[in-house]
Amino acid sequence: MRLPGCLGAVALFLLTLLLAAGPAAAQTGGTCSALDDGHTKVTAVQARGRGTITVATDAGRAGQLVWVDYDGESFAARIAANGQAALSMALVSDSNQISVRGPEFSTVHCDLPAPDRAQYFRVVLRWRAPVRMNLHVVEPFRRMWEYGHIRPAEPGAPPPAGIGQIDIITDAIAEDATGEQSYVIEDAARPKDGVFTFRAEYASRGDKPAGDFCETGRFADIEYDLTVLEPGKPAKIRKFRTGAMPCGRELPPNVRFFSMKLR
Repeated sequence: MRLPGCLGAVALFLLTLLLAAGPAAAQTGGTCSALDDGHTKVTAVQARGRGTITVATDAGRAGQLVWVDYDGESFAARIAANGQAALSMALVSDSNQISVRGPEFSTVHCDLPAPDRAQYFRVVLRWRAPVRMNLHVVEPFRRMWEYGHIRPAEPGAPPPAGIGQIDIITDAIAEDATGEQSYVIEDAARPKDGVFTFRAEYASRGDKPAGDFCETGRFADIEYDLTVLEPGKPAKIRKFRTGAMPCGRELPPNVRFFSMKLR
């Protein structure tokens, strides 16, 4: 049946939202070791291969760092005024061991299965310096700055900016901390033709590098890597460096955005 006028437009808009969002992802919980600190609780959950660790503790510990060790990386989150801290990271295997460290409680060990990870196509950008990088994903047959260009400023549904979304933004907020951003799409919805383009933007360096971000500065040349998790295939990891740039010189787009293509 064809709906008249604005009713048809509304129906089409709602259908577009439903298709973009896809089915709701089931959330599963992990198991964490007991704490002898009666003021702190650590929980671990996963959905779509994304693990989330939450620490609830005394509000008096606000501002202190919580560390999460996983896959050889150390992620950091700061305890908020309400005594809570949370961070997410991509899970790279079906069974995962995670350690959670705090300034005033003993290390907690969590096991976090990811039974639905194989249903999703995921790309993970990681770096290991207290700077900000941004993952840009241009979906097949799309162009930058239009629909299908997924980035932290336009991470995806809702409202839909493309068929996939960036569902992890974990900043490197301290020395020795790993930063991570990740794009995910249900594998059944992933285009089987066309090319994904992934671009890593060194956001902290900006358009015109200065100070620590140019020439011989401590953050002038940053190492980062891109991991592709494709169902039924081994993880692919590609390592890169940003390279040092001259101070005070405006960077052209092809230098500001490091580009990788993946079919």
